Amino acid sequence: GKDLTMSGAADADFAGDCVKQRSTIGTFGKLGDYGLIWDSCSLVKSVQTSTGHSETTAAASWCKEQKSARTQLREFGVAEQARVGCLVDNAGVVKQAVNTTNHAQAKHYRVAQAYIRQMCDDEEVLMVKIDSEDNPADFFTKALDRGPFEKHRQTIMGPQSNPSKPVKPVARSFHVRAAFSSSKVSSSPYV
Repeated sequence: GKDLTMSGAADADFAGDCVKQRSTIGTFGKLGDYGLIWDSCSLVKSVQTSTGHSETTAAASWCKEQKSARTQLREFGVAEQARVGCLVDNAGVVKQAVNTTNHAQAKHYRVAQAYIRQMCDDEEVLMVKIDSEDNPADFFTKALDRGPFEKHRQTIMGPQSNPSKPVKPVARSFHVRAAFSSSKVSSSPYV
């Protein structure tokens, strides 16, 4: 049998729009190793006031997409998994997934934080902190050099081939499943 574990990642590029200072958010979800089931790259409609705000907006967007994908998979008869892991490179998003104390500086995006926290409490999602350079959702939010671009493309889309060039493995290839099974990941339901 094929591995049909759902996973994904979310990221934001804070105030990346040079004209209106809006942030770009990017998310994706996969089924198994290379079964991309959704991806999203969008400019947020309103100005975000901090990196935490942008990253929280991206994570909340990912949670909504995951919920929709879970419903579709259930309708297709795919067995449901307990928690779906989301890789994020912002420690604040992971902490806010369990911390019910909101700071005054985060008042304007508390609803998004509460939504993520509810999804974690309901054991639908698991926010996993990952190093920024290993976050495959960077693929959607930033202009990347060739090495990181190819690494993240392979994680999201699988191995690529160009008929005019021999295929060679990408150095430091990163797999989403490896992040969830690495020894760095806590056994806690909230990482």
